[in-house]
Parts: sequence; structure tokens; C-alpha cells
Amino acid sequence: MFRHLEDALSSHTFEEKEESLVNSVGTSITNCNDLIRKLQDKYQKFAEVKEASPTLKDSFKLKGRQVAYPFRKPTLLKLDEDISKIQENVSFALNVLQLNDAQKLHKIVAEIQANVDSMRIQQIPRYLTDWLEAPDVTIDHNAARDKKFKNTGRWLIESPAFVTWLKEENSMIWVKGLPGSGKSILCSTAIEAVWQQRRGDSQIGVAFFYFTFNDSAKQDVSSMIRPLLLQLSSQLQDGHANLVQLYESHTFGLPPSTVLLDCLRNLILKFRHVYILVDALDESPRSGSQEAVLEAMETLRNWGLQGLHLFVTSRDERDIGLYLDVPTTRQITMQNREVADDIANFINGRLEDRIFKKLSPWGGKIREALTKGAGGV
Repeated sequence: MFRHLEDALSSHTFEEKEESLVNSVGTSITNCNDLIRKLQDKYQKFAEVKEASPTLKDSFKLKGRQVAYPFRKPTLLKLDEDISKIQENVSFALNVLQLNDAQKLHKIVAEIQANVDSMRIQQIPRYLTDWLEAPDVTIDHNAARDKKFKNTGRWLIESPAFVTWLKEENSMIWVKGLPGSGKSILCSTAIEAVWQQRRGDSQIGVAFFYFTFNDSAKQDVSSMIRPLLLQLSSQLQDGHANLVQLYESHTFGLPPSTVLLDCLRNLILKFRHVYILVDALDESPRSGSQEAVLEAMETLRNWGLQGLHLFVTSRDERDIGLYLDVPTTRQITMQNREVADDIANFINGRLEDRIFKKLSPWGGKIREALTKGAGGV
């Protein structure tokens, strides 16, 4: 049994957040040590005398104990009880490790299920996807994910504001910050957290979009709504029926944004909850598209749908703030201690790269200087 425990511990990688797990296993092992020590003390009474020349008195005493001991029933019962306790403690430690691994496996399965669900877009008839010409949002999402380091953005998804946003009716969060402050990475973290929250529940819809200043196909209101329609349609049993109706009404071209918004509203109403996450509103050009984008976001808010939850990121700009009209308690500024921790985490990760290993003697100074000078960026 101890060999099994040793194998389990040697194959298990503990994370920082598993302190309570380590303590539980450690307590069980400590209890085993105490019980084993008691058994060893009892055993010493019957072990061979360790002296080089045991006296005749010692030999008679030892033999007497060995002969008398089998007839001391209470002692035997106590030995059996101690051995059972050792087995229980080791079994508990093994079960704790196995349960934790099972929970990790469940999380992995949930992530795989989320990825499978997001790929169900292939079930939408090809002629509809060709007609809708929705930009591929997975490119931007994967690019943001690739920039993440371990635990980046964890502070956000564990924050009271985010937890409340997940559950509160008609909720909204606005994450604002300077260019390059990591808003897109945070958005990708939020998207994956929402997918895990969904866990295959067909009554929960998830859709997202990343505005991109260097891609004209991802800058206006239509390019935002069309991917949202496609994603939500793919998560419904009869979702493409709405798209078919839209297609039949506009065979020779794409509908105007007002019609697309109406279709989006109809799709949202088919779910119990819908989470829509939009990154970088400010990357829609001010000179042309941004006002229409902000008006569309305002329309979503004004629907007052209980099951609709909006998550947006952008620079902290006055016009955006006026349109979104988000309470200050639901605004998250990207200049705080948690962001500094994310930056430090990123710097630590980069300093571990082989190309920067030669700088390790100055790692502390580099880390401090870059973290202080980053200003949340």
C-alpha cells in the first residue's frame, strides 16, 4: 500500500493552489508515522536482544514475553486496530490524490467538450456559411491564448465582479486599459472560463468577437454580428432555421445591420443564458464604423434581456463609456496589482527561455525594472 502511495506521489505534479491537498496527504502520512512508531515500540519488546552478550535474565524475559503475548487478547486487538488505522490513512491519501486527478480530468474533458461545441459550426449548411461570410474569430482567439502564461488573468475570473456577471440578470462588464495592456489576453481567459461554465448545457449560448485594427474584415458592426449569429446558431438543434429564413429574405446580398441584430435577438431568446464577449471596441475606426458599433452595443443593452450577459474590452475612451453606460462597480481598469502580477509572471516566463538564460544573474533587477516601468502594459 505504501508502494502505491509512493507511486501516486511521484507521478503527481502539485500546483500552487493545491496547498490544502498537500496538507491532507501530509496529515495522513504523519498519522501513519505515529502509528508505525507505536508498533515499532511494541515490536522491540519481542525482538532479539541487541546486546553483544545478552544475559540469562534477558533471555528468560524475552522468551516469557513471546510466550505470554499471544494470550493477551486486548493487546492483539490494539495491534489490529493500529494496523487498520494505518491502512485507513494510506487509503485516504490515495483517494485524495485520485479524486484530485479525477477533478483535473473532468476539467480537461470539459475543455475538450467546449472545443468540440465551438467546432459544431461545421454543421451549418455550407451555402449559409458562404453567404454569411462571417470572419474567422478563432484566429484572434488562438493568437491571444498563445500569449498567455500560467495563471494569467486568473484574478479576473475569480473576482467578485466576474462571478456576479456570470449569474446576474442582464449583466455587463467593461474591461478598459491602455493599448497593449493585455485586454485581449484577458478576454480570451474570460471566454474559456465561460465555456467551462457552460459544460455542454444546451440552454447556455456563448459567442465572441475580436475587433482588429489591421484587418478591415473585422472592424464594422456587420462583421461583429455575423460571427455571433453563426456561433449561436451552431449551438442550437434548429439554429440554422433562423439563418435559412434570413437567407431566403436576402438571397442576393447580406442584410443590413438592423436586420442582423433582429436575428441575433431571436437567437438569444432561444437560450436561457447567452454570454457575448467582444474585444477591442476601440479598434473599430472612429472615422467610419465605431459609432455604429457602439450603437449596436447600446441596442443590445437596451433590449433588457434577463439572460443576456455582455463582456467588452476597450481603451478608456469617453465616447465608449457614454454608449456603454456601465456602472463603475462593473468597470475593471487594467492598472492594478493583479495586472502587475500578470506582468511579473510573463517576465519570469521569458527569463526562463533559453535565449535569456544568460541574463539570469540580473533576473531580479530586470524583473523589478520592467514591472515598475510597464504601467500596466
